Amino acid sequence: MSKTMILKPLESVANINTEELIALNIKIKEYLDTLKLADDVSDSFKDMLFKLGTTEEQYILAIRAGLTSDKIFLKRSPSEDRINCYNKVLLQTWKANMDIQYVLFCFKISSQMETIAVLAQATQSYGPYPKAIRVLVVETKQQQDVLVVGLADKSGIIKAICYERSLASKFQKNKTLLIRNFQKGRSCVIINKNTQIAPATPLTDIQETILHQAKCLVNPTPPELVELKDITAPSPGTQAPLVTVCGEVVQDEAPHSVGQAAQEVRNILIKDKSTTMPLALWNKATKSPVKTGDRIHVPPPSTKKGTIIALEEADDNLLLTVLTNDGDLTMCTLPTALRTLLLRGTVEETLQHISDRQYIFSLRGSTIEKLAPAFSSPSTSTNGTTSKPSTENKN
Repeated sequence: MSKTMILKPLESVANINTEELIALNIKIKEYLDTLKLADDVSDSFKDMLFKLGTTEEQYILAIRAGLTSDKIFLKRSPSEDRINCYNKVLLQTWKANMDIQYVLFCFKISSQMETIAVLAQATQSYGPYPKAIRVLVVETKQQQDVLVVGLADKSGIIKAICYERSLASKFQKNKTLLIRNFQKGRSCVIINKNTQIAPATPLTDIQETILHQAKCLVNPTPPELVELKDITAPSPGTQAPLVTVCGEVVQDEAPHSVGQAAQEVRNILIKDKSTTMPLALWNKATKSPVKTGDRIHVPPPSTKKGTIIALEEADDNLLLTVLTNDGDLTMCTLPTALRTLLLRGTVEETLQHISDRQYIFSLRGSTIEKLAPAFSSPSTSTNGTTSKPSTENKN
């Protein structure tokens, strides 16, 4: 070529003889093939056109007639036909062999982009997702060794879990990114060492409601604060909602053990305005420094849904590795009293039994307080919610 250019496939045009162009295309290939076998090639681009008996315009049309997709052609003379693609400045700097291949991805990006709305409906992928996404980084939060990111575009929101430390710094709030080669989890985007991230043109005019939802993916809105007088028992067979309560401790009992598993329980009485209600603190919560006269704020335990992928015994407890539907890999402890809810014979037999089943976990820190299959409604934990003083096993 006399200059570098991008050529597109030739479309049918009434005044162009396609058959002649295809014949010329074959003639060009035959000419270039003879150069590969020649010992000394000194032909210039003009020399080639003279030997082919054509013009540069016809030459370009003939090349386009043989294309099925866009292709870049570099400024080269026929004598450079057997030389790898190179850049003159890089070659002078590198002073070694190079073989550069131009990628036309940027010219096809619009047809290979995916919106979050479509991505959210896609099934879980076990390799790189085939399309790219252009997203706005709305919120970020570091959780141990992973970075949790709330992403948004005009169509919706999705959470990203970044396991690759070298890429974490690219997720800056209010920056728009083009993300490729990520993995699609059940309900999130998984960023690993193979993921490619680049700055992109800004996404604007995203609705405020979408931006708020993206923030809540990373920092969920805390459960509603409910006054003691407004708390009612749930209907039989329904799950009690998680709530946050406040009140003054007016009575405090010493912790004591209950049940065969000897779980620790501490019953206190809290009062807010004219309403008094009992509250049971279990296990680690029994060691809380609260005392009579203190005003306390009691949030509910967190609830997660996921699959148990590893299981091992530690003393009388079970250590579980859970892959949550948010893409988090969580290590948690299943107390002795709850072992029977999960164990089926040996650990190996249990892993085969649970397979890919989904479970709902009610967690206080890293300790599981409630465990139930996802297809049933687990009862609400009494640790952090109101309950009657207990003298029996919590479960």
